[in-house]
Amino acid sequence: MLEEKIEPNQIIETVLKADEIISPLVDDDLITMAMSLGINQAVFGEIYQVIRDRGTEISRQVMMGPLVEATFDWTDNVASLQVGPYKKELKFEQLLKFMGLIDAVYAPVYPLGTILKIKQGMLPEQWQTMFSNQDELLVMVVGRKQELQNDFADYLFDYITVLWPLGVLPNVEPISISNLMIDRVIALGHTDELEKEMAEKVLKASQLANKQISSAFMPDDIVSEYLASIGDL
Repeated sequence: MLEEKIEPNQIIETVLKADEIISPLVDDDLITMAMSLGINQAVFGEIYQVIRDRGTEISRQVMMGPLVEATFDWTDNVASLQVGPYKKELKFEQLLKFMGLIDAVYAPVYPLGTILKIKQGMLPEQWQTMFSNQDELLVMVVGRKQELQNDFADYLFDYITVLWPLGVLPNVEPISISNLMIDRVIALGHTDELEKEMAEKVLKASQLANKQISSAFMPDDIVSEYLASIGDL
């Protein structure tokens, strides 16, 4: 059990070295890149969006920070990632795991009851259609860090949410979301020392100890397997 708040920059090296996919790649350059991307969440999210959209490149200058550039070869499934002077060539599987570990370390765990504005373009198609006439989609956090079952336990949903202000509705499933789907926080839920301890010492610490990453970083083949498995239920 952790005694203090998790300090991301102090543990990112340990987390990267503990992962069997990433550990062979770890050096000072990769650690520095991870730290830079971790503290620049806006650019991190933009890189993820380009990957999700199957784009081919991105270039962003971090304010008072490094130039971040990436190119994606969808034929050979390799990516080139450069943060300032540091550059790595990664297979897509490695890139997704690398980003998933950064997300696990640096993303906050919001308290229950938090109201979030969601990026509607990142919702499943059926949800996008349902809310296409709304200017914004607000949800309330009712669950956190829900582990996927059986063969997919290496992944989790960052949050389980319900529509705000409607709440739980008959025959409407809760919406499972990742950190990358959050546009912004509208209002934080209640926080006290007990809640902070739960967020840091239980939820985040358990995720890191179990080497779990968000479902947002599933490779395509794992996504297909997961969708097939829940379709059989």
